Formats: sequence, structure tokens, C-alpha cells
Amino acid sequence: MNGFITESVSKIADGFGSALKLLAFVVLTTLAFIPLKTHLGLFGVLGLLAVLLLLSLFYVYRSFNPQFKDNQKAWCGMAAGALLWQVTRYLPEIPGWGWVSKAGIIYWAGLTLLTVLLWKHVLNVGFKFTLITFLLNWIGWIYLVTLDRAGVWPQFIAQIYASAHYLGIIGILFSIWWIVMRSHNSLERKYGGLALYFSVLFTFLYF
Repeated sequence: MNGFITESVSKIADGFGSALKLLAFVVLTTLAFIPLKTHLGLFGVLGLLAVLLLLSLFYVYRSFNPQFKDNQKAWCGMAAGALLWQVTRYLPEIPGWGWVSKAGIIYWAGLTLLTVLLWKHVLNVGFKFTLITFLLNWIGWIYLVTLDRAGVWPQFIAQIYASAHYLGIIGILFSIWWIVMRSHNSLERKYGGLALYFSVLFTFLYF
């Protein structure tokens, strides 16, 4: 009985809880950005980005804490990656940093390749989750910005590409199934929570 309760709590906290907290980061950042930019202009944007960057570095630091369990390191990594993406997302609002919004698939592929090469022997659990979270947000954003360019493609291909984000619904269902039925430990549930977070954002194109 105690084992069932412990496992159920882990599924809620490590799986669904992680996804909800990451989504909260995105929503709260957006809600903070609009009034700060409206009333304080560039200084408001700079202040928000500074706070987000400091928070992301704080979580990166905590992800290397040797006293933390793997699921705790994983959460710190997820939080760091999500917050770092919010910094990247709004960085083009600063004059002279518009080039960030043009960083496309080649840069993404390069960072992904580097992550794969360092995955097994170099990266710790926390930083793995930092990179995965950041890369998932980035590829979702790349898909979002390339939707406008799909208009010049053949109509059939453009329609398929424009509808691809509905695959996120399948991702949501699969993530829930994985967390509830297939995951065996808290770390696997963290992966499921991250997949659920990305699937929700991908479905609603919120990057």
C-alpha cells in the first residue's frame, strides 16, 4: 500500500507536476513581459531578462549539487533550460540582438550533435535536461517561424507541414500514458513530464 502511494505521488510530482511548473514559467514570463515592455520599455525588458538569466544560472548551479538525487538534478536542469529559452525568446527585443531570431536549423543541429557526443561521458543528469529542454523549445520555435515560409511550397506539402503541430495531441496522450502506465522511476517520469510540456506547447504553437 505504501509503495502504491509513493509511486502515485511520484507520478503526480515528477511527471505532471514538472510539466505544469514548466508551463507556468512560460505563461508567467509572457504575462510579465507585456506590462514591463509597455510601461518601462527597454529597461523593463532588460530587467526581466536579467532576472530570468540569473534564475536559469541558479538552477544550473543547483543541478550540479552532489547531494541532490537524480530527479532533483533533472528538475533543476529542466527549469534552467526553460528559463534560458525565455531569455533567448525575448532577446531580439533588445536593439542589435535581432540576429538571435535568425538562428535556425543549422545551429540547432550543431548543438544537438554536440549534446549527443557529450551525452554519455561528459554531461551530468541535470545538464542533460537543461540541453534537452532548451533544444525542444528551440525546434518548436523553428517550426513556428517557418510556417510563414511554407506558403511558397506546393500546397499539399504546405498543408501537411502546417498541420504537423496537431501531432502534439498524440504527444500529450502518449506522455500521459507513459507517466501513468509505463514509467518505473522518478527520472523516467521527468522525461515524461518534459515530453508533456513540449507536446502542449507544440500543439498550441506557443514558443
